[in-house]
Amino acid sequence: MTTKSVYTMLVVLGVIGVILYVKLIGSYHDYTLRSIVPAPIGIYQSGRSNNSRDLGLKLISRYSGVSTNRHNQECNLARFDLSTKPDLQVKCKRIKPLNNSCKIANDLFFSEPKESCSHQKTYNICEVKKVKKGASVVKCSPSMCKSTIVFGISDWNQGILKWIQIHNTTDLEDRIQSLVEQPPEKPNFGFCFIKCIVEEKEKVVGKREEENYVQKNVSQLLLLPPQIVTSSTKTHNGVNINLIWLDTTSHSHFMRSMPATIKSLKNIRRQETGYVFSYNLYQAVYSHTIETARALFSGVVSKGGEGGSQSKKLMRRYKSGGYEIYWSFDTCWKHKWGLDMHLGTNRRWKNIQKALAEVGIDRIDMTLSSCEALNHQFYYDLRAAICYNGKYQHSYTLSHLAELQTHLQKAGKPFFHFTDTNVGHEGSGRRIQTLDEDLAHYINSLSTRDNILTILLGDHGNNFGKYISTTGEARVELHHPILMIHASKNLPQVIGEDKMNALLLNQDRLVSILDLHYAFHTLAPGGSIEVTTNHARYNVEPMGLLAPIEVNRTCDSIPLIQPNICICENYNTKYVVNGTRQAMVAEFALGEINNAILNQFRTAHPAAATGFGSCQRLVASWFGNVRETSEKGAAAVTTQLDIHVLDDDAFFVTVLISKPTI
Repeated sequence: MTTKSVYTMLVVLGVIGVILYVKLIGSYHDYTLRSIVPAPIGIYQSGRSNNSRDLGLKLISRYSGVSTNRHNQECNLARFDLSTKPDLQVKCKRIKPLNNSCKIANDLFFSEPKESCSHQKTYNICEVKKVKKGASVVKCSPSMCKSTIVFGISDWNQGILKWIQIHNTTDLEDRIQSLVEQPPEKPNFGFCFIKCIVEEKEKVVGKREEENYVQKNVSQLLLLPPQIVTSSTKTHNGVNINLIWLDTTSHSHFMRSMPATIKSLKNIRRQETGYVFSYNLYQAVYSHTIETARALFSGVVSKGGEGGSQSKKLMRRYKSGGYEIYWSFDTCWKHKWGLDMHLGTNRRWKNIQKALAEVGIDRIDMTLSSCEALNHQFYYDLRAAICYNGKYQHSYTLSHLAELQTHLQKAGKPFFHFTDTNVGHEGSGRRIQTLDEDLAHYINSLSTRDNILTILLGDHGNNFGKYISTTGEARVELHHPILMIHASKNLPQVIGEDKMNALLLNQDRLVSILDLHYAFHTLAPGGSIEVTTNHARYNVEPMGLLAPIEVNRTCDSIPLIQPNICICENYNTKYVVNGTRQAMVAEFALGEINNAILNQFRTAHPAAATGFGSCQRLVASWFGNVRETSEKGAAAVTTQLDIHVLDDDAFFVTVLISKPTI
């Protein structure tokens, strides 16, 4: 089902005005309805009805995961700094994790070793070595390849790899050396691919020892020294922005999955080589990527993928100050959820080129390697570890990023770098563990550098898989992503002590993506901008996160796109027991979903008289996890509930009832 077909509709039902939002639990985007999430076992105890129109929907549990067993394991919210406690003056207190939810997470995510690239051997056909005075020399193994070598470089005119056959390693060295020595005006994008057949001795059952040779197709992704374009433009004497976007990563999932990274950050704080801030009350604007990105870069809070992240205004401000703008994605640019989505284009290379120029993005380098590295597949469809030539894909991206930033700082050129990694974006929720060691190493490389602000930012928590279908705590995590900041030691002298103190103070105050949006504008050439009229009701400061946030802030001052859950305790919310009104709300919501499926089919097939086409009418089995919120200053009640249907699809539904008379 497409985004346009469902999920925001105004219905007049007698005297009741209802706005219905629907999200398919377990689906990252609004895909065609299909079975993704198994129904929870042992949480809801009920028989299933065969027909939802018989009001067979039953409320079985008021909050999935709740048990009366007093011996359940108590869980607490993980904090980066265990020596500190939440500020008692702050009104928002994070909803306490459900008992046993930490055990469920541990069983799901850590019962097996993390996925590795050990199933692949690393072949170094060629290497780039540094010699005197920083020069780079290419050396290739003359005996490794037993066939014609195929050499791949990016064609900027088409956005694809151009493959060339090379007959010996001497020619290969010359080709790569010419790439290394190319002027920045003729970009090499920081990488090339090498493919050939190697012959290795292996034990083969039934063969004599001297015949035990096998041939293998091998491929190497070789990183090249970054090319730096120098400029005479007067630069903004400010901070370099280094934004690491951790797609689908909650605060809790980061804390439990990234021990090496957390250790590196703690070492930086302990050794006083920099500053580390961890934001314990960062509320998600929504549970999809593009809405969060759009609010971050443009300040626009809206639903739907149309129009991309609208980052032109902010990026052009940095561009005007001489900054280099680099965007890197670990998804293929052709895929709709990667670069194309952020730029709001239609997956045509010429349009992407035009959009890059309009936004002011100077380079996308490693993004162009992702199609080959992923074999043109999407992250969701692949195993937990994404490997290429025996290395994690993100290790190439972070190595290139670290080298690029080293060269830029030596050249005195400021930068705004945005690196999108989809480590959390798969059903098992375990892939992020593969990032840990590489991210820790990368952070260590930043610890002694000046003028850098590194932001580790999640858009939302994991929104599909067994965890979210097993415990209600996962629903809270979905709207409580990770936000951590590493600042270089000299940053107080660059941005001022007052802004640094605000970063420290706001760690235990309720913050949103708009606070980061205004902080980015504050750090841009020209400084802070005025808070727009649309944002005035959110009590956001012109300096955003760089100014103290009010201690009494609640989700009334946070932009929330429904369906959404406020992470604060007692936010005018109560969990309700079974009742006729809740059953009727569930009935109404399911009817609207079925109507949307029917309308979509009839729009696509106007000649069809009846039916749902290849889809089927959804039949409810049960509903639960019902909670109601009284909207501030309005005679309205928001009802949120889960609806499970036959074949085990599950929906998270929000219904806003303006006059709750049923």
